[in-house]
Amino acid sequence: MSLLAYCYYMSQDFSNAARVYEQLVKYYPEIHDYKLYLAESHYKNGDLEEALKVSQTIQDPEYRQRLIQLQALIKYSQEEIQHAKALLRQGNLNIYSGSQDDADIIVNEGCILYKEGKYEEARVKFSEAMNTLGYNCELAYNIALCHFKMKQLAPSLSHIAEIIEKGVREHPELGVGSYAPEIEVKSVGNSQTLKETALIEAFNLKAAIEYTIKNFASAK
Repeated sequence: MSLLAYCYYMSQDFSNAARVYEQLVKYYPEIHDYKLYLAESHYKNGDLEEALKVSQTIQDPEYRQRLIQLQALIKYSQEEIQHAKALLRQGNLNIYSGSQDDADIIVNEGCILYKEGKYEEARVKFSEAMNTLGYNCELAYNIALCHFKMKQLAPSLSHIAEIIEKGVREHPELGVGSYAPEIEVKSVGNSQTLKETALIEAFNLKAAIEYTIKNFASAK
């Protein structure tokens, strides 16, 4: 049953993942991993209050960091930005060891800074996370978006071009051309691939930049 829940989760069917993890928690209440995955499934399915409620039932200190991250994400999604910041501070998250969890923390901090309009500080955080994780299209998109918000169109376009080039080269099954004005992605069960490549977001931001440049040119 745990394999079924995992498969649902990885295929982004979070509703069914939550349903199966609920059964696992009922049968094995002593296994905190199931509770954590249940909370994460609820969060990714948009059931924020239920996600928070489940996360608060885990008292094991070994899960503290991951719970703080999850609860901060929930509060961020609920537009409770100050509460999210307080949670991150609560975890003494200023000391990093270069792990995946640390990178997630840095990304969370970057998201909060972006939400506060501190685009340069957010860009630095996303770049720092990418230095830890290696190249990541979602992070590259976040960096491009920060540049766009700061009206730094050239570096934004540079990151977008890299995202598109990488997505087209590594995932030809998506049927996307490098210069497609509109992106129509083939249905190949690729929702996770699309998320990882950030192609849709990249094309949308590219269109926004081109529109901005056109307006600048016409205003001269």
